[in-house]
Order: sequence, then structure tokens, then C-alpha cells
Amino acid sequence: MRTGRDYLAALRDQRTIYLNGHRVQDVADHPAFAGAVHTVAQLYDLAADPATEMAYDTDTARRANRVFLIPRTAEDLKARRLASTRWSLATHGFFGRGPDHVAGFLAGFASAPEVFGKLGDNVVRYYRMVRDEDLYVTYVIIPPHVDRTRIARGEAEAFIQVGVVALVHYGLGLTDALSYNLATIIGIGLGTLFRLYTYRKFVFLAPPAVDPAETLEPASSGR
Repeated sequence: MRTGRDYLAALRDQRTIYLNGHRVQDVADHPAFAGAVHTVAQLYDLAADPATEMAYDTDTARRANRVFLIPRTAEDLKARRLASTRWSLATHGFFGRGPDHVAGFLAGFASAPEVFGKLGDNVVRYYRMVRDEDLYVTYVIIPPHVDRTRIARGEAEAFIQVGVVALVHYGLGLTDALSYNLATIIGIGLGTLFRLYTYRKFVFLAPPAVDPAETLEPASSGR
């Protein structure tokens, strides 16, 4: 199983990352990333600590993190849940999509490889590689908002998701991260105002006026 030191060393592999037009030489120590990086390192150290009981023996006779465990019994399911709970408690729930997030996906995929047909063996091999090397796998699912009336697949252009960046970069001549973030905030604000106006104008309409003469007198209650 990985330790925090192993994780930090893996990040120092000369990967290419640019921030504000400058290459980041050391991701682990850069002020923009150091906080999150060292938090993840602490999670790996926590999992590697025998006292937390977050390790188990795999089918390949290796020790692995229980977040990769494929539950076969109720006890297995409980052990896996407690492993994720320990990590969540360590960050008070503020570290979303930690290493256990996609680990759960892969464990689920590998538990039923027949669902993937002829690719099932590839799924199992990938799961075992990530599990045995204790890798941190994640994903990005939210592109910049361009047209809120449709999803990205409904756009005619393949790269319409970068429209927001293109507008700020080429239209306004701004290239720093702060400008991109401000553009996103302004876009959300304008979109909120637009929705507020249209909902009040076309959705939440005032009830029709009622002629008092047409209202019914309340029935008197008998005794």
C-alpha cells in the first residue's frame, strides 16, 4: 500500500502543468496545490497505519486498501464503508472525490465484468492495476457553461465547451486564471437574473382577479 511519502514522490515526475502561463516545477510544494496534495498524503498515511484496519489481503496475495474491496458478504460491505468513513472523518467531509470515490466505481465494475462483454477482462485488469498500485484515479465531468438550454452532446461543434475560455481569452484579451473565474461568476450571475426575470414573467403568474359578487357565501353551520 502507498504511504504519503510514496504519493508525494509520484507527483515529482516532471509532469507538465501550467498555471497563469508559467510551468509548475513541483506540484507537491506549489502554493496552489500543496494544501490538497498534503491532505491526500495524510490520507494515504492513515490508510497505511495498521491501527485503522483499512488494509486487506487481495486475491493476488497483496495488501490493498479496503476502499478497493469487492464486497461478497455483509461484513465486507461494512468493512468497505468504515474505510471510507475513516477518510471522511479525517477531512470532516470537506475533501470531495478522494481516492475512494472512483475506487468504488472500479470495484463495482470488476465485480460484474460480464456486463462489459468482450472488454470485461480489460476492466478487471485495470481494476487490479489501480488497486495493487494504490492509485488515485478521478475525472472531470463539468465543462464550462456555454448554452444552458442543451447539454454538450447537443452542440454542433465538438469543442463548444471551451467557448467561455475562448470568449475571455480572444474576445477580451484576458489570459489569467482570475479572469476565467470572474467570467464564470459573472455568467452565473447573469444567468440567475435571466431565470429570475423569465420565471416571474412567464411561470409564476399572478392569479386571475375574482369578482367579489361571484364568490359564494360560506354555508352556515348547523347546531
